Amino acid sequence: MSLLARALEPGALSAVFQPVVDLGTASPSVYYLEGLVRGPKGTNIERPDVLFCYARRLGAEASMDRAAVAAILTAAESLPEDTVIGLNVHASTLAADLEFLRFLGDLAREQGIALDRLFVEILEHGLPWDFGALRQTLAALRDIGVRIALDDIGTGQSNFLMMTLECRPDVLKVDRYLVHACDHDPERGQVLRLL
Repeated sequence: MSLLARALEPGALSAVFQPVVDLGTASPSVYYLEGLVRGPKGTNIERPDVLFCYARRLGAEASMDRAAVAAILTAAESLPEDTVIGLNVHASTLAADLEFLRFLGDLAREQGIALDRLFVEILEHGLPWDFGALRQTLAALRDIGVRIALDDIGTGQSNFLMMTLECRPDVLKVDRYLVHACDHDPERGQVLRLL
């Protein structure tokens, strides 16, 4: 069995959750939990950056995104019923996988997770995408109650065109690089004010 096939097997990916903190209020609080996956234990694709780079190189990004979403929603069954969950999905998957919306809806229903408890966090790793298809998928996600976040604002992966014109996200997840020391760095502070 190939390493990719092994990673795509049900149960091969493990999920962990990290808090996404809302700093836009007087007292910062956990806004939702972002689900993250790890590759098969003991393999050289255990680290998520390596796992998704490997899948992308083999043209299997959409399959890996589906496997990751499945692992996260399965693990989320053990969370309190009102927990809001973030799911990382690549923009290319949202534009090209015409059945992703149905897949997400069916899986959430199977796991007993209401769709309005979900954020799809859009990741991007390069152009081009079919922006028309991406807009349609995002509109359809919103129609069923899923909210949209744009991940990694402030890193090399984020794209201002993508952020402002195509996604119109409900949430911007600003990377630690941009936030770190912003109270002492006027340029960083200015960029944050523009967001």
